[in-house]
Amino acid sequence: MQFVFAYAGIPAGEAYDAVAARQKVLAGENTTFEGFALQPGKPLELTTRNVLRRFYSRLEKDLDKQSCIATTGYAVIYVRAPGTDVTQFERAFFPSTLTVGVEWKMEGNTAEARRASLNHLFRRLLSATLRARRAITTLHKQVVDKANRTPVLLPLGNFHSGNYEQWLKRLEQSLAQLTEDTESLQMLGEAVKDFERWHPKHQIENSLKQCYCDDRGIEFRAPGKDLHGIPSMPGDHPSELCLLSAFRRLGAPFHSAFHYDVQKDSPRKLRGRFCTCHLPHADMTGDPHLNVAPNDFVRV
Repeated sequence: MQFVFAYAGIPAGEAYDAVAARQKVLAGENTTFEGFALQPGKPLELTTRNVLRRFYSRLEKDLDKQSCIATTGYAVIYVRAPGTDVTQFERAFFPSTLTVGVEWKMEGNTAEARRASLNHLFRRLLSATLRARRAITTLHKQVVDKANRTPVLLPLGNFHSGNYEQWLKRLEQSLAQLTEDTESLQMLGEAVKDFERWHPKHQIENSLKQCYCDDRGIEFRAPGKDLHGIPSMPGDHPSELCLLSAFRRLGAPFHSAFHYDVQKDSPRKLRGRFCTCHLPHADMTGDPHLNVAPNDFVRV
């Protein structure tokens, strides 16, 4: 797999120039380096829109239209000063793009000490890059090979749960810290088991298949091989995140036509409050179900 990584929050000037000069070493042969220098005194959040736009501009280019699966994994590797609250920054990319933070600040009053500090930054960025690639590769296998069985693709807005969003964020943070493939696979398997303690698999009536149910008892049935209706680009969305989330989950590409048949008490029509992508919850009726994509796009 190829990767596109945005490196954000690197202080403009000496620090950014030092990292950019070694970007080929940092990114390697299979990763595109997208750098975003942070001007002195400016908050990290100031770069958010530019990073989103850069990823958004690549969506069509990075999609294999034959397989309907994107060819690249996306991540934001960012530098934060010690004690910085990055909740808002990370939320801007969740759940489409993996985020990995690196804590660092320039230290030293001599040229030699500053070089040592810059080398320390580079090593941290390199470690984060390697871990991000491993996390995305692990997740990619999950959301492609096990798409019909994993909870990783459930839609955040329409799958009502008191635990799901926090579980998915913890999964992102945990995977981004691991350095071995076997560790990543084991941790992901354990995380899925933890999720199923809150939302155990539900046996579909008159079927050998199972599904997940949310807190309302609504079934989210995976489509099997019945994949249809890939997102149109650029689409009528006010937020880049709508489409970014239609192709990747935590940076890992999945089949862009994947969706859930959402229903309750089938064959009766589904009635309830659902959101669609960027729009708030509203009363909707399925016939008998609603098609809901991982990014919460709803098609009746």
